[in-house]
Amino acid sequence: MSCFNDRLLQIIDSPDGNTELAEAALLIAKEEYPGLKLPEYLGEISRLTENVCKRLPSGGASAGDVVMTLNEYLFDIEGFSGDVKDFHDVQNNFLNKVLEQKCGTPITLSILYIAIGRSIGLPLYGIAFPGHFLVKYSVNDTNIILDPFAGGLSLNDNELETILKHVYGENSLPHISLKEFMSTANTREIVVRILRNLKHIYLQTRRPEKAIWAADRILQLMPDLLSEIKERGQLYESLHHYQAAAEDYQNYITQIGPSADADAVSRRLSKIQSTSLSNYWIH
Repeated sequence: MSCFNDRLLQIIDSPDGNTELAEAALLIAKEEYPGLKLPEYLGEISRLTENVCKRLPSGGASAGDVVMTLNEYLFDIEGFSGDVKDFHDVQNNFLNKVLEQKCGTPITLSILYIAIGRSIGLPLYGIAFPGHFLVKYSVNDTNIILDPFAGGLSLNDNELETILKHVYGENSLPHISLKEFMSTANTREIVVRILRNLKHIYLQTRRPEKAIWAADRILQLMPDLLSEIKERGQLYESLHHYQAAAEDYQNYITQIGPSADADAVSRRLSKIQSTSLSNYWIH
């Protein structure tokens, strides 16, 4: 397993890494685009921030006015938007491409929104809402939920519940309150969500090697995600990397304990061990 950039790990492990979310996202992108020059893209975010500041009243502005100014500048003047035409374009998940092409996914646009908003004094935080990453503006024990994918639109409870119904189905909503979905996502969770998005796209586009790359990094950050361990084993198996697949399957079986799923994975493990042994004798 290859390792993350040391700087990215430093950001993830910092007490309030959300302040450096944009840099973390760019460091993920740098693995896909090795020639990426980080200062140039961080400088572009600084330029956007400065231009928002120039549009704020000199005598001070209310938080609501600041949000409106940010929305107007970023989405109306600069033209950033959610990519509704080609949502699953892998480039939408790399912040450098979002800055270049001015379109992205809910999570990449939220990261940009948080980076600029925090620099101008807005208490913004990411929310790993099911199916649609969002931004929380917290002030005086009140949360306003904003959707950068929709131009910074604020969402009410009914609109949030509509998203949940779309994700889970009308009759399969989890038996928990809406408030429980609103917890702040830390930087580690946000980075993992980006990587899961990438893995999903790589699987859809039949690029298993890249999916393994994403899975490696997910497990580096959250090594106890059993579903990821099993899925990476399946990816290794699909590429005939039987030893690596066997290691993941054995790890999964050991950690999950007795269950029907463990029995199914055990059968997969036995099969690839037999296949691997047969190939050894043939060669």
